[in-house]
Amino acid sequence: MAEAEGEAVTSYGAVSKRRSFALIFFFLAFAGCSKLSMAVRWSDSVVLSQTKKYFELNSTERGKAKELYRAALVQVQQQDFPQLADILDTWHVQVSQDKITQEDLTSSLEKASAILRSSWARFEPVAQWMVDVESKHEFKHFEKGLIAREKEEKERREKSPDQFRENMLEFFADETVGELTAEQRKKVLEHWQQHSLPHEVREKNRAHMIEKFRQARVQSEKRREFVAEFMRNWQSLQTVEMKNAQQRSLVRNATLMHLVVSTLTPDQKKRLLHNLKKRSEQLRDLAKEPV
Repeated sequence: MAEAEGEAVTSYGAVSKRRSFALIFFFLAFAGCSKLSMAVRWSDSVVLSQTKKYFELNSTERGKAKELYRAALVQVQQQDFPQLADILDTWHVQVSQDKITQEDLTSSLEKASAILRSSWARFEPVAQWMVDVESKHEFKHFEKGLIAREKEEKERREKSPDQFRENMLEFFADETVGELTAEQRKKVLEHWQQHSLPHEVREKNRAHMIEKFRQARVQSEKRREFVAEFMRNWQSLQTVEMKNAQQRSLVRNATLMHLVVSTLTPDQKKRLLHNLKKRSEQLRDLAKEPV
């Protein structure tokens, strides 16, 4: 039930939108067993299909991109999944003892964010490859993708966000604590409505990063430096407003999570403990035998 940390949109669509990447990992942490392994197994197809909007790749180039993606994904499973499982194990102990605090959750989310940043950096080789290929086409396909995305974003903004929030709430509730009480549901939705990232901040940041990329892509060395910085430390490329907004978002996510875990019913607590244990075991299984 956390706001997607990846609200910042990537500047050039490398590999995928970072928002999608972050959501994939939240999904991995809380999805059921079969969904978890399938999400990992098919993530290359899902992610690469998203890149069609920005990168013009032939079948051979797409095969190479998939190969690089899979290599990075194996590293993520082997090295990062156990660390995510450790966080879930910590939550399991804290929830079982009724001793989980907002400070505990903030600390855990900070650790999770660091792990996800490390995971994101592992995909730099495929990002470099795809950007290099697109450079041969003078980024014409990329620019068309930006225009299409702006149209999609405009259409999305014109729709009410209420249904999206309801659907997200149902998903995370079902995969964690089960059905929320009426009071929990009310407070969560109010929290989301009050603290959603302003569209203006998000779009200003997006335009800022795209312009940085356009300036860097003229020369191959500068282009590769930009891609490396984006994959290893993408926050450094953001606007000040976005940096501050995301820092506040982490604390608000912890507040939101504590709002729920501090008011668990006996049935909710039982289900949450079961799910935390199961998700941790699944992540460790995938770390031992990557798919």
